[in-house]
Amino acid sequence: MKAGFALGDSLDIIFSNGKSVTDVPFYNGYYTQVGGILVVGYPGYPYIKIAKNYGSDTYEELELNENITATIRMNTPKKYKTIQDTFSLSYSKNRSDYPSDVAFANYRAMKGGSLKKDVFFRSASPCCNDHNRAPYVDNFMRKDRISFVLDLSDTADDIKKFKEAGNYRTPYFDALNKYNRVAFMNMGANYKSDAFKHSLVLGLKELIKHKGPYLVHCIEGKDRTGFVGILLESLCGATEEEMKEDYMITYNNYYGITKENDPERYEAIQKLHFDSMYSYICSLGGAKEYLISAGLTEEEITKLLNRLKN
Repeated sequence: MKAGFALGDSLDIIFSNGKSVTDVPFYNGYYTQVGGILVVGYPGYPYIKIAKNYGSDTYEELELNENITATIRMNTPKKYKTIQDTFSLSYSKNRSDYPSDVAFANYRAMKGGSLKKDVFFRSASPCCNDHNRAPYVDNFMRKDRISFVLDLSDTADDIKKFKEAGNYRTPYFDALNKYNRVAFMNMGANYKSDAFKHSLVLGLKELIKHKGPYLVHCIEGKDRTGFVGILLESLCGATEEEMKEDYMITYNNYYGITKENDPERYEAIQKLHFDSMYSYICSLGGAKEYLISAGLTEEEITKLLNRLKN
């Protein structure tokens, strides 16, 4: 920053081994598509990082080691400022800053196509209470009689840590966990990775053994949950517009962004996140083909559809 660079600039990085990357955005968060390279000065980091967002190890691709130096040069000032300004969003952890419990918990039933009414719900985490949302999600789970949970972000050991932290107030989730009705999937956010597919398939194999209603969540209910929501809604015949509308509710819940009140940001978020996820599923032939490539059998997909569709 003291050298004259600013968030949203386009940069070139030249390494002393002859490797280089050009036209790389400089952000304070991971505001690129999965696999997109960026320079990030993340709040709290004591350094800047050059990396691919949920991609392969950049230092290996560029044949780097501790003896290699890097020179950063300006490519185009402010080229990515609109994206930086759009995504450098923050949200409150205080319930009083939100219009409703539902918005605070980012809780709702998925819908679209022939998906059964109130059979599959999505939300913020009902067990990790770092953002103060877990008790609210837990109350909604009880109200809707959730029977099985896909926990995309945690392990069983994480639950022990949450309890030790002293702010674990989720009795309904705890009861489901006690009776083995939670699939702990410990998934990263790279929905294009084999590890993501493998974990998702294992969770869905468990889900089809149980009757609904179901809940899927990660920490915020945005990225991992967003992708799984698109996948399952698509599997049940939802239109692109129905899936997009459901996906973007999260950004209204957290940041108050709607198509009507903030069309520029709404479109930027939609293009970077929803469009990328939906396009990836389509590139594999659709939701069913994605699940087959991930390891579900035709019979298991039929059972899944029987659980979800009218």
